[in-house]
Amino acid sequence: MEKKLANMLIENSLELTSADVLVIDYQNHTNKLFETIKKIAHERDIEIREFARPSFPDLISLQGLDKMIDGATAYLKLGGGEYKNSLKSEAIAIQRKEGEIMNKRCELKWTLTPYPSEYMSSLLNIPMKNLRKIYFDCCFINYTDQKRIQETLASQFEPGEISIKSQDTNLKFNIVENPHYCNGKINVPDGEVFWEINPYRTEGQIKFNIPFIYGSARFKEMFFVFKDGKVIDYDSNQRDKLKELLETDYEAPYLGEFGIGTNSKAKLIGHSFIDEKVKGTFHLALGAMSLGLESRLHMDMVKSLKDCEIRNNGKKILF
Repeated sequence: MEKKLANMLIENSLELTSADVLVIDYQNHTNKLFETIKKIAHERDIEIREFARPSFPDLISLQGLDKMIDGATAYLKLGGGEYKNSLKSEAIAIQRKEGEIMNKRCELKWTLTPYPSEYMSSLLNIPMKNLRKIYFDCCFINYTDQKRIQETLASQFEPGEISIKSQDTNLKFNIVENPHYCNGKINVPDGEVFWEINPYRTEGQIKFNIPFIYGSARFKEMFFVFKDGKVIDYDSNQRDKLKELLETDYEAPYLGEFGIGTNSKAKLIGHSFIDEKVKGTFHLALGAMSLGLESRLHMDMVKSLKDCEIRNNGKKILF
């Protein structure tokens, strides 16, 4: 499985050639995949820069990664392992540095994947064998078909107002520009279509009740109230952690992305990287992605399409 995935990441996702300089940001549990990628890359004369990401993030190591990206042409992150809380005195600075790295690697060819780990298995309460099956099933889909499915879905939309209503939600925002089709180039596993949002037009309230993990925090639910695009009230079982994330920078409390999952092999497991790809869900992200926003935060929050009515410029969207 690892060799198949390594080839897919090199050939389809990153489309690497001998002219590329690839930064691999990896965790220890990914060693089998990491070594397979290195072997294939060396056979193809692709230069590799290695960053062994510690489970306990610190500012000095992240500053080293930041410098390593200078002059590179591609970036691959092999994550999914243990992520411990940083020192409280450094937490905000580390979150901001991670955001700066995110914005910097977005200028390159880049791909992320949350490779299964014993830590993830324990955190999600899914046996490792089952977790690996879910992961690889999601990865190895027909991305040509995904593009077609996403284009068909997106044909119902046009720039303008999106309204979402359900028993616990009454939200409006504006999507802008054309949709982004996701077919294994940036995220692996993949399968979503998303739009950027006018960050200053969001109004109303929304509740997310699909549990997920962000960093080392487990969120069971989140509730937001928006006015003039900005979060003006919120609640969560992790209220203090949510407050910290919303204070990452000035632009963090604004919505940056609206997306819809299209991967029929994906299952809700409590990890938003995979959950947001599940067919029958939509997601919104706080922070980076919107035109004009350069937030260091990007946090996807997933909600089921069931019992939600979504309209675009007054027209009901069919799923």
